[in-house]
Amino acid sequence: MRRILQSGTSDGLKITVIKNRQGLDHIVQAWEKLQNAAASPVPAVDPYHYVSELESLGPNVDPYILCMHREGRLEGMLVGRRQLVRMPIRLGYLTIMKTPLREILVYYSGLLGQRSADVCSLLLKSLRQCLNNGEADVAVFDHVYCDSTMYSIIRSETPLLSLGYSPRIDGYWKMEMPKSMNEFYGKKSSKIRRMLRKKIRKLESSYQVFMKTYSDEESLEQGVSIAASVSSRTYQYSLGGGLSDNPQMLSYLMSMARRGWLRVYILYVNNEPAAFEWGIKYMGTFFLRAIGFDPKWRHWSVGTVLFLKVLEALCEEGNVNHMDFGPGDAEYKKIYGDTRIDSRSLFIYPDRFYPRLINAMRMAIDGVEMAAVFVVTKLGLERKFKRVWRDRLRRKLAAAGERTRDETQNSIDPDL
Repeated sequence: MRRILQSGTSDGLKITVIKNRQGLDHIVQAWEKLQNAAASPVPAVDPYHYVSELESLGPNVDPYILCMHREGRLEGMLVGRRQLVRMPIRLGYLTIMKTPLREILVYYSGLLGQRSADVCSLLLKSLRQCLNNGEADVAVFDHVYCDSTMYSIIRSETPLLSLGYSPRIDGYWKMEMPKSMNEFYGKKSSKIRRMLRKKIRKLESSYQVFMKTYSDEESLEQGVSIAASVSSRTYQYSLGGGLSDNPQMLSYLMSMARRGWLRVYILYVNNEPAAFEWGIKYMGTFFLRAIGFDPKWRHWSVGTVLFLKVLEALCEEGNVNHMDFGPGDAEYKKIYGDTRIDSRSLFIYPDRFYPRLINAMRMAIDGVEMAAVFVVTKLGLERKFKRVWRDRLRRKLAAAGERTRDETQNSIDPDL
């Protein structure tokens, strides 16, 4: 930990930065107090979760936390991590290029403690000083609420050439949890109620259907392996999403299971895994992390059926007041969510030629994308375009899977 900036105000605020894992030990107790005092605490910035996730990401990812002190007391934090990434520059789902950059990722809801304009300005000034000192090539604020003080400060106080945006404003969706499924259906229109119940009846009248929950250490390895096999066939997986079955991910999920936070749900159709969903139950909120289904069952709405069964299980479990769907305006979030907040990721680059060049390139391509999205939306073709592109990604995944199986067979069968 080292001091990087002392404010010139009379309140005596000082900013320090933690850049290694040993430095975390000194602030855990004060950090927990700030987290517990947050209006809407999220697991990503819980100290236990933070350390567990950091360990799963490997030795090349380090803490990067700006701490605000007053007379030795921790009064605020900006929680993030520093990592080497190949930042994708995309046109829709198409990746144009990947640029190697040292990134400081500021977590969603990573600002703990005081949130006044003066505090946000001080933290931003300190972070920009770190960037200009060569500690990273970009700082990414992940999905900042557009009505927040931090969002306004970043936009007004960051030089134009050093500021970048995600190409569009995303909705951040949440839902107030019902006490029962009757209450859930009662809040929906008659059209939505009929549609959802019809999907369940159609599947259950044709096949044997059941859901299994994996939340303890004993069953988790099996559950993750099954869920990952389904995830590997989804279009999200080809974009780096979904759920992976590797030692690092399993270690992280095991640590979440030990705290009693983890829920992995799998829908079986005729004893075959057809869909999965996983999330974290944390301080009264279920944070949905990923959901996916085998394209083989796409016409049977297995993802919808699983979600409704998960919702029923959470109602019965109790102590869940909200469901957090995360950012994005997927159709299912619009159906189930009852609160939408505008959010946007912001990129801050240092005052150097190379990072600013990357920003200019990315913003130019984002501009082309937004123009294309505008035209496609005006023509009413957005959903069709997305479906065609996702089907293309699924076919590529299926072809890759067939090649892998062929190569494996060739390597073990002496007759081939």
